[in-house]
Amino acid sequence: MLVYLDTLKTQIKPLARLLLVVYSLLLVLFVAIAFIATQYGIPVGNFTRDPLVVSWAPPYTGVVSNLGMLFWSFAVASSFVGLAVLSKLANAKEGVGEAKKFFLYSALLTLMLLLDDLFMFHDVVLPEYAGIRERYVYLFILACIGSYFLRFVFFILKTEFLLLGMASGFLALSLVADVILPQEGMQFLYEDGFKLTGIVTWFIYYLKTATAQILRFTQG
Repeated sequence: MLVYLDTLKTQIKPLARLLLVVYSLLLVLFVAIAFIATQYGIPVGNFTRDPLVVSWAPPYTGVVSNLGMLFWSFAVASSFVGLAVLSKLANAKEGVGEAKKFFLYSALLTLMLLLDDLFMFHDVVLPEYAGIRERYVYLFILACIGSYFLRFVFFILKTEFLLLGMASGFLALSLVADVILPQEGMQFLYEDGFKLTGIVTWFIYYLKTATAQILRFTQG
């Protein structure tokens, strides 16, 4: 029993700061929801419950979109895992510093794409509530992606870049389909099918790259 108590004591100190930050952020979120709900007369359940329950939609609603969110999240996690593992290694190892920067910026870029997709910033929130045209949001996102590729082009060329190129290609096809195809019927399958394929390929690239870089620096 004393052994378990000692183990518990060793866990409390390193976890205390992390949990304090996480729980504080969650508290801010809950307070913000309570304030907005009260201020604007919005039911609290609209913020907290599952969208399918709130909208009374059938369970298959948005299944492709939901899968996309999952794979965006997997890609973010893959980059953060790569960053976390490599951060434990000495910067003296040749190339580890650049790999860490790559995974940090990859995680942030993918997180931005995930949040934009999840909360519909480019097509609903910013155009309708902030008065920012969708084309300008697209230009900002493309500028971020372009800057990322320019910054890490030489690093990417040492990885399985074909996967990243394919992912970018499918996402670009989805964007083109959104612009040129009528938003009705089976046309949605082209746009959202290309998009999900691109997201899944994006995840595969970062998973394989994180795995390869971890093995490179831990076993090399």
